Amino acid sequence: MILIYAILFCVIAANSSEIREFKCEFTNNAIFGYSCEFRRAEWNDRENEIISRDNHLKDKSDKDVKMVSFIDSNIKFIHDGIFSAFINLEILDLSKAKMTTWTRGDLKGAKKLKRLVLAQNELTEIADNSFLGAITLEHLSIDANKIVTLHDKAFNALTMLQSLDLSGNLLTIISANVLTPLKKLESINLSGNKIAIIEEGAFIGNTRLEFLNLQENLIEKIDENAFTTLTSLTILYLHQNKIADLPEKIF
Repeated sequence: MILIYAILFCVIAANSSEIREFKCEFTNNAIFGYSCEFRRAEWNDRENEIISRDNHLKDKSDKDVKMVSFIDSNIKFIHDGIFSAFINLEILDLSKAKMTTWTRGDLKGAKKLKRLVLAQNELTEIADNSFLGAITLEHLSIDANKIVTLHDKAFNALTMLQSLDLSGNLLTIISANVLTPLKKLESINLSGNKIAIIEEGAFIGNTRLEFLNLQENLIEKIDENAFTTLTSLTILYLHQNKIADLPEKIF
């Protein structure tokens, strides 16, 4: 009998989970256009959290929203309703959102997303195929996290990416495969890490790269073929490393 009561109690408790509603605060951003801002949002439960968006400004609707951002929030995942509601969303700002993990597939509905900001969170790795669905993404900022590992297929879906900011993390190596899919990459910031090794062929697929920042790392030696494929490179920062000399034919 006690066991039956315990089971009934658990079922009732599970069915009575509180549905939490998070309301957009809509504004006209002078730079980014019509925006939705969430304040003090805590997205922890996909089943019991909904987005409220019934307070649009005059003559505006969901289809006008270009940017979504978060203030004083704690985000564990990207709510499915973001991309289904805001079909023309171009910018998603998740900076300072206390994120500790990034879930593969969270961007599966991001059909028009151009900029994703994940700066100043607690991410420690970027797993394979982390950004599936974000085929239109052009700018990705993951700076000021605690990233130690970039898996070889981390950026596989990002064929349109033009700029990547990974500065201020804990990376120790740039492997030969991780940046290869980024054929249209023009700028990458890897400063302020702990990079000691740049594997041969690390930039082999980045022929459009114009800006490369490797300053403030632990690099002691650079292979003479490290940058030979970077035919478009115009700016390279290598200061504040441990490099004693460079090969004569490095450029």
